[in-house]
Amino acid sequence: VEKNLLNEVQIIMSFHIKIADIQEVSGNLLWELAANCPQNKRIIVDFGFLDLIKESMKIHMSIDYVQRALCGSIWVLVTINEYKSLIVELGFLTIIKESMLIHKNNSKLQEAICGTLWLVCKIASNKPIVLNEDFLNSIKLIMEIQFNSANVQEKIVNFIWELGVNNKEYKRLIVNQGFLPLLKNTMNKHLNNAEVQSSVCGALWILAANEANKDQIIITDYLDLVAKSMEIHLKDTELQENACKFLWELVSEHNQNKITLVQRGFLKQVRQTMINHAQEAVIQQTICNLLWELAANCPQNKAAIYQNEFLILIKQTMQSFLNNFKVQQAVSGALWIIGVNEQAKTVLIEKSYLKLVKKSMDIHIHKPKIQENFCNLLWELGVNNDKNKLLMADLGFLKLIKRVMITHMDSVIVQQSVCGAIKTFSNNDTLKTTIVKYGFLNLFKKTMINHINDKETQASILCTFWYLLYQNQKNKINLANSEFIEYIELVTTMNGTEAEILKNGRGSIVNF
Repeated sequence: VEKNLLNEVQIIMSFHIKIADIQEVSGNLLWELAANCPQNKRIIVDFGFLDLIKESMKIHMSIDYVQRALCGSIWVLVTINEYKSLIVELGFLTIIKESMLIHKNNSKLQEAICGTLWLVCKIASNKPIVLNEDFLNSIKLIMEIQFNSANVQEKIVNFIWELGVNNKEYKRLIVNQGFLPLLKNTMNKHLNNAEVQSSVCGALWILAANEANKDQIIITDYLDLVAKSMEIHLKDTELQENACKFLWELVSEHNQNKITLVQRGFLKQVRQTMINHAQEAVIQQTICNLLWELAANCPQNKAAIYQNEFLILIKQTMQSFLNNFKVQQAVSGALWIIGVNEQAKTVLIEKSYLKLVKKSMDIHIHKPKIQENFCNLLWELGVNNDKNKLLMADLGFLKLIKRVMITHMDSVIVQQSVCGAIKTFSNNDTLKTTIVKYGFLNLFKKTMINHINDKETQASILCTFWYLLYQNQKNKINLANSEFIEYIELVTTMNGTEAEILKNGRGSIVNF
């Protein structure tokens, strides 16, 4: 390239366009020059080689070795984003499909073609064009014919995976076209090939994001194969990440799948993954999200997660990735939901856990989801347990909650969680005075005004007032001086049909 010999190659390729051997050598030369060299790729395209490659493919359509060399050169060129769309615009898809169907038995050619289609589909606007060329039926045929080729299967699965990304319609189309049984056969045949297994798990992750597909995946009975794959390739980071993402998506907002997954023994496998990939942030984040989802609205799963000793692993993850807000967000969600379990509470209330929670809240003070989750955890830990409330107050959580309340004054979700936590703390004779002393009354007033129409926040604040006022003359005077009676009456009147608000509002007024 540096000696400017590409012009000579172009002349030879053009002059001998009908000689198959020269076209093969030219295609292989371009393939080698372009591989892992973006600069060369651009020079090759700028020289106008795409038109030559296209013409040569048409002339030598019946010769598989020429097709393989030329398709290989296209495959490496489309790693550049702009060329993914360019080859579609130049009409290569029709030629590629013809080559694909004529040379069904050439595995190396099929690998290059399927690899090209996979990369082309990384551009969303190319996907409908690929489908209009009826490539799904062609891919399905090649998948069956090239069943024994791991390389071809991997490229096909990657194509299916990419086709389904960010497109609900295509996710469903892939399943309706009968690809789930084919993917299962591929997984079963190439169980010892980590690349194939990783790609299938990735495709399943994307396909499971469609609700109707979740049931089909369960019916097709993938779970045993996924478990085997995770066990065989325990050290493979990419596979474990894709498998855990698939499991997370499979159980997302699907209670029956949550129960099924735990009953099929996946917690032990997930635990092994968590231990073996302790320094992989994405895997730790994904597993914590999976545990969060498994535990949500499922008491038996919360108990199972606790019994499988996940809390100590989550603690280690929290320590290792204290500055990683995505990991901390997943951790905070998992701890909140698992913390509803009474046995888990006895572990989470230990000072070592609480100090980590406090550090994470402090470091990520501007991340609303982390604050929401941890405030919900504090709320759960304090319910009907004065000892826990006092311990958390001694560790400085009231002052930290005040910072959260100020920082996220405009977030109704965070205010709901903060007010819920404060409501729990206020139901303690010692802490009633502390809450007022720390200046929460003015913050409550701001929250009541800012979120006047949010019934959950208003109900929590009114209940807090009720607790703060109960048998506490000093607090009654403080609230009266702060003109809260008008706010209480306003909120109660506005939401007179809401039983919780009516009860808490009237309770507060009675305590005045």
